[in-house]
Amino acid sequence: MELAVKAQGLDKAYRTGFWGRQVKPVLQGLNLEVPQGVIFGILGPNGVGKTTLISILATLLRPDAGEVAVLGLDVRRQAARLRERINLAGGATKFIWSLTVVENLRFYGHLYGLWGTFLATRTAPHPL
Repeated sequence: MELAVKAQGLDKAYRTGFWGRQVKPVLQGLNLEVPQGVIFGILGPNGVGKTTLISILATLLRPDAGEVAVLGLDVRRQAARLRERINLAGGATKFIWSLTVVENLRFYGHLYGLWGTFLATRTAPHPL
């Protein structure tokens, strides 16, 4: 069985308080396996680490401890390769309203390292 996500012993804590003296553990020893091709949801009350977990899986945060792989790629050592294969879409709209649709596509394409003819071809307007 191929795994889309595998986490073993995943820990993440945040420093809070004056000068970060207090430590707030969010994920502690999380073990998770999600097979490829499965629709998987993460549910729970506020503050239990849902967003933290997603941020780690998307390489936006580094875990404090444990091993985490997405699509067989280690989120620490192979983050750049993983970012080429995944995308994270939040609930809020992130378009720059002063730009056209094509300009928005090109802007975000540049953020993902796309340039030149490849980007121009992918973002060229198509007739309906």
